[in-house]
Amino acid sequence: MTEAVTTYNRKKSRRIATLALASKFDKYAPEVEKEVRKTDVQPDKTLEAFKKIWSAWKPLPPKKCDKSYETICAALNGLSYNAADVGRFALFLVEFAGQENFSLKAGLFLSALINNCPDSDFTLYLEPIDKISMLGFRNSKNIAIRGNVGNSLGLEMKDGKIVLEGNAKASVGMNMTGGSIEVSGNATSSVGLCMKGGALLVKGNVTAGVGSYMDAGEITIEGNVKKEIGWGMHGGTITVKGNCRGGDVGIGMEGGNIKIEKDGGSSVGTSMTGGTIEIEGDSGKTVGEHMRGGSIQLKGSAGNLLGEIMTGGDIIVGGNVGHGLGRHMQGGSVLVKGNAGNCVGQGMLRGTIRIEGNVGDDCGREMVGGRIDVECISGSNVGHKMTGGEIHLFGSYDSISDLRRGGKVYHDGKLVSIG
Repeated sequence: MTEAVTTYNRKKSRRIATLALASKFDKYAPEVEKEVRKTDVQPDKTLEAFKKIWSAWKPLPPKKCDKSYETICAALNGLSYNAADVGRFALFLVEFAGQENFSLKAGLFLSALINNCPDSDFTLYLEPIDKISMLGFRNSKNIAIRGNVGNSLGLEMKDGKIVLEGNAKASVGMNMTGGSIEVSGNATSSVGLCMKGGALLVKGNVTAGVGSYMDAGEITIEGNVKKEIGWGMHGGTITVKGNCRGGDVGIGMEGGNIKIEKDGGSSVGTSMTGGTIEIEGDSGKTVGEHMRGGSIQLKGSAGNLLGEIMTGGDIIVGGNVGHGLGRHMQGGSVLVKGNAGNCVGQGMLRGTIRIEGNVGDDCGREMVGGRIDVECISGSNVGHKMTGGEIHLFGSYDSISDLRRGGKVYHDGKLVSIG
């Protein structure tokens, strides 16, 4: 009897507690069940179209990049898209990075997308993808790129502007005819190769080769160039605000202007036939070797054998030069505002050399023709073994050689020795 009462009381207590709890929520209406809508994720039809064309397209080797480019342009014909679509596809390219010839394929594909798009301004984020080549091929739009790129940025560019926030490999602006390219970092080699117009700026350094065989346009390098500037250039302007200590500046140059605001290295103007080279710092040996025309202006000093075997053109040196100035010179003129070493004009045939400072020994050694003027002190053995030409001394001298077989030596305008 007692157990039954106890059980009854427990059940009653539970029922009272339940009713009390429910009474607190009486003011809330019961929630009506509703159907849960599923998220409708639509695929990006434009990106899917890009991917389909990408997968079906197999580019030809780099030498046939024009045909590869035309093929992809034909595949894009009739497809409607905008600059934002191109930017999104550039981010998707990381999915294909392991494919064969990815670097070339990606560059030509993006170039075709950009050039065939009605929009003018594009932004590409390429940080996850390194070194895409031939980006900006035949470009005529405005492209901002973040990340590093591979070879041939702006190849055959026609118009527009490319701004790269990163580094570039070889052949930036090769064969470009218009527009402008700006690289915030460094470039490796062949910057502006065969350039025919436009403007190119590299804010960092270049390993080798700036403006080789260029016909027109402007190239500015704000950093240093290791070697090779303006090989065989026909026209245009190259400005390097740093050094080119490896030299080889203006070799075979036919026209245009080169300016280096610091040091220029050796072999400046070798075999040049036209144009102007200006170097505000020092240069090394063999400046103007085999020079046939044009003008070289050095505000600093130069090494040995300046003007060796030159046949034409003009060289002006603001500082000093080393030994062998004008050796075997056959034409042209050289003006040195500082001092010169030994053997000035050795074996000289034609041309003129003027030194406003002092010269060392054996001035005019084995001289055959031409004229040498020395305004200050000359060393010993002036005219040693000379057979022709004239030497004009306007300062003191140690001795005139007795082994001359021809030519004339003047001092202060007076003939003092005939060979």
